[in-house]
Amino acid sequence: MYIARFILAIGLSVSTLGISFILDRLFHRIPYHVQFFLQIPIIIIIIDNMRLYFLAHAPQYNLTEAEINGSFFFVAPMVSIGSATLFAEIRRTLPLIKLPF
Repeated sequence: MYIARFILAIGLSVSTLGISFILDRLFHRIPYHVQFFLQIPIIIIIIDNMRLYFLAHAPQYNLTEAEINGSFFFVAPMVSIGSATLFAEIRRTLPLIKLPF
């Protein structure tokens, strides 16, 4: 059980990093606000479909629904690392936004 969870967590991290890096490279030439509205939903849909696949096959891997969902907690940081161009543009723009508080 622990080996399956370990393999799932590592596999998800590596695949998410790869997917977000590929999408970042594909969309890096378009304006970042358009890139955000394309890249992030595509990543979310792909990752959610991966989650649904693993949930459907959970008994094969001797994993519970909670264990599978728990493995997906580490996906968000991998998306931000792999989406370097998008998040660099967002970081560069944030100081320009004046907040009222």
